[in-house]
Amino acid sequence: MNNDKKTPQEELLEEVKKEEAAGGKPQEEESKASQTPEASPENAKAEDAKAKDASQPEKSEEKKAGKKKKIKMPSSLKKTLKSRKFQRGGIATAFTAVFIVVVILVNVVVSLLSDRFPSMNIDLTANQVNTLSEEALDVAKEVQYDTNIYIIASDGWIDYAESYGYPYSTLISITDRLVEANSKIHVETVDLETNPTFANEYADESLTNGCVVVETEKRYRVLTTNDLFPSEQNSQTGSTALYNDVNSALASALNQVNLEEVPLVAIATGHSEMLQSTDLDLLTSFFNDNAFDVQQFDILTEEIPENTRILYIPTPGTDYTDAELEKLDTYLSEDPNGDSRSILFTANPGQATLPNLNAFLEEWGISYDSSSIVMESDTSRTMGGTPYAFISDVDNSESMIPSGDTYSLLLTPMCVPVEGLFNEQSVNDVATYTLFSSSESSYLAKAEDISSEDTSSEDAEYASYGLGAMARKSLSSDGLGAYASVVVLGSTYMISPTYTNTNTFSNGDYFADLLRYMTDTTDSNNTVYSPSVQVGTADMTATTSVINVLGLGVFTIAIPVVVLLVGMVIYFKRRHL
Repeated sequence: MNNDKKTPQEELLEEVKKEEAAGGKPQEEESKASQTPEASPENAKAEDAKAKDASQPEKSEEKKAGKKKKIKMPSSLKKTLKSRKFQRGGIATAFTAVFIVVVILVNVVVSLLSDRFPSMNIDLTANQVNTLSEEALDVAKEVQYDTNIYIIASDGWIDYAESYGYPYSTLISITDRLVEANSKIHVETVDLETNPTFANEYADESLTNGCVVVETEKRYRVLTTNDLFPSEQNSQTGSTALYNDVNSALASALNQVNLEEVPLVAIATGHSEMLQSTDLDLLTSFFNDNAFDVQQFDILTEEIPENTRILYIPTPGTDYTDAELEKLDTYLSEDPNGDSRSILFTANPGQATLPNLNAFLEEWGISYDSSSIVMESDTSRTMGGTPYAFISDVDNSESMIPSGDTYSLLLTPMCVPVEGLFNEQSVNDVATYTLFSSSESSYLAKAEDISSEDTSSEDAEYASYGLGAMARKSLSSDGLGAYASVVVLGSTYMISPTYTNTNTFSNGDYFADLLRYMTDTTDSNNTVYSPSVQVGTADMTATTSVINVLGLGVFTIAIPVVVLLVGMVIYFKRRHL
């Protein structure tokens, strides 16, 4: 038996050792490799995806960069946020922020609402001058036509007027409330410096800063500073007080421009009338303020305007012709519209003799003596001790003025005696009535002596003299329809704006009521009266000691100290939270 002969197992073992020595894989690895599965479709897709990613490295990097990186919060910050001090302080801060936002929103909302609804603004004035009176509010609600209120004021003028004591801010407040009361009312401020053509639309008016134009499609009214803020002089002290009459002035104007029809006053000119254009313009304002339209005309060359209800002859200096007197007769006798009509004549001491016109008046039962002047010896009835400027007595026995007002302060300066010739009887269906008269302590003097002040009462005959008269005739057979009237006033000055535009005397009220009676419009009083409030009066009074205690002690020292102490307590308390 050959010992060199190897078995198959030994030969295989030697070959394996040789391969290992030569770096070959052991059989075990080959076995493992031989056991690796073939590539499946899924593995192929994965390999393709890896290859694609490898081929597009930039895109892969972008995706990695786009991923949010999670930031880890420091533990100290977590501790701070969870601390009781931070939570309390945070809640307080959040509450404060919310509160500030709410306050701002409330202010904005309230501001918008107060602009839209001005009545929300509380009127803290003592006399409620920034609030519509009940009378004015009622008028505003009844406005039927689109009504424009133009406030004439340049930039800064209202502040300028306020510095001189004229509270035009009240006018702004009242007009805002009128707009709120009725959407048909519109308000606009006009600056004549930047809009000079506006005044051209009212060429007959002297528009200046401070005027107010109230207008509808039917007519307009112009309110001056004196209409809005009339002044009144104290006859005893000589001081002048300013009054706020904005409510009644605006309400009256609104009412009048919305009327369907108003009576017409025609002023006859062409005879060197005593009242010149300036006086007539002021008188026109009075007529307008009391719901009368006004038109001037030359009675010699023009016909009496149609629909004239009062024909005013303002103290002429020359006599009327027969043709003019015929116009007067025709005017009083005709009744085309069934309306009452009247002639108003004013006289003055020293006036020229007018035989034709005087004869016409006497046919209506009235005469006057322009060569005489009525004087008053009772100084308690005179103005400033002047004997020819005195208070008259109004005769209401015939109910000529239905209002029943006593008119206790009717001033009649420079007055001639006027006599009613038919006081005791009716002639040709014409009856005359005395309107007002002087006291029993009055006497007559020559008009020519006024300039020389030779008006002595020695040897004078004291008696009561008539100073105004009315003649009245029915234009209907039953006496229930329209009337024709002739009124003679012995004083031209008594109806001048100097006395009619003041609350001191009764002239304005009396003359307005007389005009309404002459036109049978007493039941349609178109003037709105609201209480006038004096401007510049203190809302409350206090002694010097009270002012010092409240002003220095309470508001200057006490309240600031209390606020400071409360703030310090809150600060130190929160500091230790």
